[in-house]
Amino acid sequence: MSDIVHQGKVISVSQNRVTVSFEKHQSCQGCKAKHSCSLMTQQNQEVGITVDNPQDYKAGQEVELLINAKAGFAAVFLAYILPLMLVLIVLFGVWLWQKDEALAALLSLLSLVPYYAALYALQGKLQSKMEIRLR
Repeated sequence: MSDIVHQGKVISVSQNRVTVSFEKHQSCQGCKAKHSCSLMTQQNQEVGITVDNPQDYKAGQEVELLINAKAGFAAVFLAYILPLMLVLIVLFGVWLWQKDEALAALLSLLSLVPYYAALYALQGKLQSKMEIRLR
């Protein structure tokens, strides 16, 4: 798969991190994942990117952000699709087992707590796989 490209502007540069602000790009309109992508929720988005050569970037500089499309779809899957599947499986499983709708609804929503806690615990590992590069 190819990369998703966004035009951005460097906001700040620190030791090994560059903060870039970018707007929704016209290519977002044609993207199949645009309805579930967090990039579509805000006009301006800021992202911090770890770089090896921060001296090459200056505040106000125009840059391109490259996001691996495969990693983008993996992020959508982990953030939206998998939790929905978990809720539905727990909901119907508990309902079939106990025939109690209130208990099924409560447990299905509570099942998201350990799921998102695990995602939070694995945040560093996931971020390394879903990298955003600068060009």
